[in-house]
Amino acid sequence: MRLKLRGILCFLFFLLGTQLCFGQQVILFLVDRVSWEELAAWQGQLPNFKWLMEEGALGILNTRTEKGTTQESEYLTIGAGNRAVGHEGVLAGYQADELVEKERADIVYARRIGHGAAKESVLALQLGAIVNANEDSSYGAVPGALGSAIHRAGKKTAVLGCGDTLDEIRRPQVAIAMDQAGIVDYGFVSKKLLRKDPHAPFGIATDREALLTAFKRVQPEADFIVIDFGDTARVEEYRDYLTTETLASQRLYALKSADRFLGSLRGLIDWDKTQLLVAAPTPNLQAMKDGRRLAPIMAIGQGFVRGCLTGPTTRRPTVVANVDLAPTVLRGLGIDQMPQGSGRAFVSKAYPAPLTYALRHGAKLVAQNQLRVPFNQTYVLYLIIVIVLAACGVFANNSGRLTVKRTSLLQKLLLAAMAVPVVTLLLPSLPGFDTWAVFPEAILVTALLVWLLQLLGSRRSLWALSLLTVTALCIDVLLGGAQGQYSFLGYSAIVGARFYGIGNEFMGVLVGAVLVATAGWVERGGSLGSAFLFFLFITVVIGLPFLGANVGGTITAVAAFILAGLRLSGRQVKAKHVFGIIGAVILAIAALAFFDRYLGSGSSHLGRSIKYITAGQWNQILLIIIRKVSMNLRLIRYTVWTRVLLFFLGACVVIAIRPQGVLKGLFSRQKSFASCFYAAALGTIVAFFFKDSGVVAAATLMIFPALSLFFLLVEKKDGGDGGSHAGEVRPLSARSRG
Repeated sequence: MRLKLRGILCFLFFLLGTQLCFGQQVILFLVDRVSWEELAAWQGQLPNFKWLMEEGALGILNTRTEKGTTQESEYLTIGAGNRAVGHEGVLAGYQADELVEKERADIVYARRIGHGAAKESVLALQLGAIVNANEDSSYGAVPGALGSAIHRAGKKTAVLGCGDTLDEIRRPQVAIAMDQAGIVDYGFVSKKLLRKDPHAPFGIATDREALLTAFKRVQPEADFIVIDFGDTARVEEYRDYLTTETLASQRLYALKSADRFLGSLRGLIDWDKTQLLVAAPTPNLQAMKDGRRLAPIMAIGQGFVRGCLTGPTTRRPTVVANVDLAPTVLRGLGIDQMPQGSGRAFVSKAYPAPLTYALRHGAKLVAQNQLRVPFNQTYVLYLIIVIVLAACGVFANNSGRLTVKRTSLLQKLLLAAMAVPVVTLLLPSLPGFDTWAVFPEAILVTALLVWLLQLLGSRRSLWALSLLTVTALCIDVLLGGAQGQYSFLGYSAIVGARFYGIGNEFMGVLVGAVLVATAGWVERGGSLGSAFLFFLFITVVIGLPFLGANVGGTITAVAAFILAGLRLSGRQVKAKHVFGIIGAVILAIAALAFFDRYLGSGSSHLGRSIKYITAGQWNQILLIIIRKVSMNLRLIRYTVWTRVLLFFLGACVVIAIRPQGVLKGLFSRQKSFASCFYAAALGTIVAFFFKDSGVVAAATLMIFPALSLFFLLVEKKDGGDGGSHAGEVRPLSARSRG
């Protein structure tokens, strides 16, 4: 029953509308350095690519590697099924009978590797340098993992194509199909596949007939065939000699040639037994400069339906990762996943207009990636200014120099700072999102929201904004993160640190807003029981693998919410409660692991970690820990959120000391808020140490509690809502009984 339930849930959650892909042969056709924009603009002149775009499944390929976005790193990452470190040796692939250093390549290979190779094989002669470059890989990349997995299953590999220039060997496709010994079973990669062409870069181009003949020779022998049509990449190597106009014409010239070859290839494929994957592993230089580090990928053939690609790695329509190619190839060949890889096989889902959807989706992802840094820098600057003004306002209010008008203005500024996160969820739906017009739009929407909130009254506006933020974030997570994935406070699909769930920025905002909203609820007579249910619900939303999928966020939420619950119920925190919090965190992690294994896909970060532990792969666990610590240390130094966190902490410390007794007086009057503020402080500490981007999560977690603190501190003592004294609250015992 349990297995049946698991199967049903997984099918409904992720594979609904998809078709699994099991073939007998997989062909990977590479047209490197090409963009979706070029393919779409020139499709009228590319009939075979047009056919593929109309009938196949389309996707956007995340090209992140461990270091750099080069052919060497991209191709090696695909072959490893894990983010790898590129090395120039990746380009040095040779047929066994080619001459290298005036000797046959197989002789050189035997001298360097220690054993021979078949005469029809293709060899990675600098395998040692490639392996050495990845010895300290943060992701544990194993060069040649894909080829080894294919060989272990008793199947064969082949590589075709030559991307050489006049004086450089450029055959990176070998890194995709080679095994861990640097061997590909069959292939043709020499300059014999090139012809003289005075119109092409370097005066050479791929000989389509020779390449087609080579394909016919390996097709009956190989199960996995990689064809790299080198002309498109050669244009990029020649770009320094070209004007903007001739660069575009050369790209089109190369694509037309690739299109003709694709047309010939179509006629030779048995579509009932074959999958064809077409991809551009590496964006061109201009695309990378523009922040468009996404590449096209298409799939057609046995098991793929017309529509868009998606997969467990990203859980996002059209977006797949370069590490997903290896497991997709293995699944197409009917082979189990390779243990070294971090990717997951992608599938296709039916969409009525896949090209239009992919282009629109890609444009929004690019816009988010291009604008999120300046937007967040602006927001951080505003937060710092508001913190300084608020601190000055507290001193002025204590001395009686803060007028009602200035108090109102300062509170509006504080509300605006707290409103920005929820506004960023709305911005992707506005027409100017992909331009700089998003900045004035954000200001106008924020101003309108603050004006509406102020109609509720001073303190009510604070509680209402907190609850609105919590509600919006929860709805977005429950609906699959449709808005958060484009938000400037969300994660970037181009950066590729996270693809689904709730990111650390929004996780911090959510936990902080929950604590402030809870303080307002309890202050206004709400029951503690409902507050505890509220905490539980938020923890579930943050933690479940098919919702927020944020393990560090779950740890943060559990610790903060338990402390808040203890203090709201009037209990003194003792040593036993600390151990209780630790035990609750452990139970929460265990529960998440259970849900991921039995109700999820098992592809979340936690799911993969559990698999590593159960398999005894402690080296992988160590690599994860090292990678997360290293990321946190880098972020502390470089991220703008470090400044926000320091200003928050500094301002709170100053206010705790001077004006003397002001903070203590507020906490004595606002006991519910004081309890939640202390809980937020604990959450900040936990987030800092338990998140790979801990400084970011810690800073965003403090946005609502810290700004709410200053909001209440500058409030006029004879103010408050409903004509009551600002500091007047009922005793906790009375509220509890109520």
